[in-house]
Amino acid sequence: MVSAVFKALGQMTDPAFLRTMIYTFLTAMALLVAVWIGLWQVLSLIPESWISWMGPTLTGYFHEALWVVIALITLIFFPALLVISVAFYLEIIIKAVEDKHYPHLPAAKEQPIRDIVVDTLLFLGLVILANIVVLIFNIFTPVTYVVVAFLVNALLIGGEYYLLVSVRRLKRPEIQPVWRQNYKTIILFGAFFTFVMTIPFVNLAAPILAAATMAHLFLPMADRYHEGQAGKTGQNVTSSTERMSS
Repeated sequence: MVSAVFKALGQMTDPAFLRTMIYTFLTAMALLVAVWIGLWQVLSLIPESWISWMGPTLTGYFHEALWVVIALITLIFFPALLVISVAFYLEIIIKAVEDKHYPHLPAAKEQPIRDIVVDTLLFLGLVILANIVVLIFNIFTPVTYVVVAFLVNALLIGGEYYLLVSVRRLKRPEIQPVWRQNYKTIILFGAFFTFVMTIPFVNLAAPILAAATMAHLFLPMADRYHEGQAGKTGQNVTSSTERMSS
């Protein structure tokens, strides 16, 4: 994975990357504001009678704690929101990577906008549900919550980037077997970029870097899978990239 990261870093000044970085950041910030407002609206529905027994001082502390909870949740959500945002511009990044490093590849399958939107909304729903479940079970242990939420988001982000890249060149029935063969690398990828996406300012470039890195990681994964399938059937092994676009 290290070599894939450095290859992606070497292309970060590509105009396509810089343009996509701006689009991704603006989209993610809009989503973050929407999530923040939604969380505040939900938490503000807590009846005052539920907390009035604590007295004015403790009630004030409770409201201040809500702000902390909202800030913590939005911080945890931000990496996932960056992934969701970059999904809309992924084709620009991957095409730039393939044009520079893999010019021999045939054209990838075009993804309908409807499929991109549906997959992205499903991922958003999964992220929200998973983080709510984690929060409920760890609400009184903040340290545990942060650790478990990090691991959950690492799995989700790794899986989503893999799906976004693989769906361009694999047939749908092939996506899961390739995932099973490479899940450790994909989860490690997710953990690394989940952490990177929480670093201020660095996280602005992280989604683009992650997409480019996964583009480099994915092709060897697909090659190994197709070589294994060819070996099982006794067929001649041809370049998997020639089959991925068919």
